[in-house]
Amino acid sequence: MIEVIVCSNDPAAAAALERNVRSTIGMDDFVFSVMDASSGHMDLFTAYDRGIRRSRAEWIVCCHQDILFHTQNWGPVLIGHFAEDLRLGAIGVAGGSSHPRAPGGWMSAPPVCRRLTHLIQHDGSGRVFMDCAGGEDGRGLHPVATLDGVLLAFRREVFDECSFAASGLRGFHGYDLDISLQLYRRHWRLAVTSKILIEHFSPGRCDLRYVCNVLRIHARNPDILPIFTGGKLSHAVAARYEARSLLLFLYTMRGAGAPQKLLRHVILQYLPRRIVFCRAVLLIAMLGWLGCDAARLRRLLQRARW
Repeated sequence: MIEVIVCSNDPAAAAALERNVRSTIGMDDFVFSVMDASSGHMDLFTAYDRGIRRSRAEWIVCCHQDILFHTQNWGPVLIGHFAEDLRLGAIGVAGGSSHPRAPGGWMSAPPVCRRLTHLIQHDGSGRVFMDCAGGEDGRGLHPVATLDGVLLAFRREVFDECSFAASGLRGFHGYDLDISLQLYRRHWRLAVTSKILIEHFSPGRCDLRYVCNVLRIHARNPDILPIFTGGKLSHAVAARYEARSLLLFLYTMRGAGAPQKLLRHVILQYLPRRIVFCRAVLLIAMLGWLGCDAARLRRLLQRARW
């Protein structure tokens, strides 16, 4: 049996998704569960944890309320993926084949590390585009380090070892990164499938809660980061990857209104060391963002022994 768990603050959207699931899943043995967030007291960590603890299904799908499935009979496809690999713990439609030591999301991955996506995405400004990138194996799967939370499908057994509530985090950001790293730490495999197509009607939004949750997750997992599912990278490529990820995350922090003290802390903590190219780029980029002059920024870098 498959159980679909949705955290929803919009009954009409949840009802539309239920009708869509019923008409596309391709099996009668399923449950559609809505965790009501209309009161404003339910976040995704709590909603998914409660839904999973109540569930008796063998396969569990956690997804956003603003999606639609385009693939017919996707339920048997999902079960078939899990049946072929007993250590496959989670499947999604978007993710990254690597995850850096520097904080950030799977979308910061450079081309050499590959982003894997298979969905129709609305960008919030009226544009709709088909986002399909990356490769797959013969089964339509590609191994990844982390998955995007728009759709997360799990085999039930992973929750004997992992939990959305384990981190103690709250809100609507970082739950996907946290559960991905929990599974990776316990040697479960993750993959993106190209055999299931969904449509997602809203873009992600990165606020200060996103920034804080990502920083907490990274602070708890230094021993397993970075992750490269496609094999090790050269020192130079890995350093450029870390620099790129850090720059993008600092840009996100600035846009979310993060205080300068937190920006400086992140630079000191995650700045790649002994790479001249990275230092030059980051010096130029950070001067304006940090609101400090070059001499002060150099002193910060010297304190970090970079």
